[in-house]
Amino acid sequence: MIFGSTNLTFDHVVYTHTGTQTDQVVNYLFALIALLSMVLGVVCNVALFYYNTAVNSKNVASIIYRCIAVWDLAVCLIKCPQQMYTLLKAELSPFYLDTVSPFQRVLSIFTLSDSLIMGALISLLAVTRFAFLTLPIWSYLHKTAIKRAVCSYILLVHLVTAAVFIKNLTGQAYWFGPCQWAIPQGHIFLVLWINSVFYLNLGAGVLFSLLTAGWIVFKGRRREGGGGAVNQGSVTIILMNGGLVVFLLLWMFLDRDLPQTPRDNMTKYIDTRYYMYYLYYLISTVFPVVLAAYNPLVVCVRCGELSRSVRSLGIRWRGKLGGSEVRGGTETTNILSKRAEL
Repeated sequence: MIFGSTNLTFDHVVYTHTGTQTDQVVNYLFALIALLSMVLGVVCNVALFYYNTAVNSKNVASIIYRCIAVWDLAVCLIKCPQQMYTLLKAELSPFYLDTVSPFQRVLSIFTLSDSLIMGALISLLAVTRFAFLTLPIWSYLHKTAIKRAVCSYILLVHLVTAAVFIKNLTGQAYWFGPCQWAIPQGHIFLVLWINSVFYLNLGAGVLFSLLTAGWIVFKGRRREGGGGAVNQGSVTIILMNGGLVVFLLLWMFLDRDLPQTPRDNMTKYIDTRYYMYYLYYLISTVFPVVLAAYNPLVVCVRCGELSRSVRSLGIRWRGKLGGSEVRGGTETTNILSKRAEL
């Protein structure tokens, strides 16, 4: 289990936390959240990837959505089961370790990489959505160039994240159990660079989400026909950026409050405010897991065409299993509906 009785000796002083019923409840509660996120995330991410591969593959945003689905699905299949095991196993996970196992190191870097890439991709959705809303003719004429720019940016983000991965993998680190993190020692410039990426993406996502919301309010009454679909797709991206904003605001608190040096500062809450480590774990580990289910769920719930595609696929499969064949009808969409595609 992650939370429970803890003993940590530093400078011949023993810091002790005696496990409580609350510790057990928190372990089981977080394990339940991980389980629900895994089940919901797997279903929604598979549906999201299928829709943007088989149905909506020509749209610029489909490239971004496919990357989001792959990364979120990886979180649901890798991070969630591992965390459920760690939360429910009989023995306690270590509170602090000077040496970090390769598995712990890789898993914690994977979580960091996912957070960095998710922030970049969701912010990119807000930027491209605003461009297609405000400059529809220009965006349509330069659709190929926009796709290339999107692919180049996604490649750049992954290359930079890979560099951070290698740096953290080879550098000296210590294990902080309440966050389930391998925290690198030193590397001040690396930490500053990672924070800069976070906050730049936060700023871009917030700015273009607000601009998109303002555009919807300003132009909404003038739209006819496909205007509702245009607004629906925009609000979907705004909601996804909302989840990212909440996460990064919590991250700012964690970055400020989390001890950045080894055991001397790790001890400050063990005797007095152990519940703070619940918050550390919630921000650093649980929230990314929840977002891995939240992002595709928002898309699946709000995108009527995706829901219809999934239902049509289910009907066809049931028809094949039952010995009958069900054929789905085709739908026509106008130019505004095309612009509203995910």
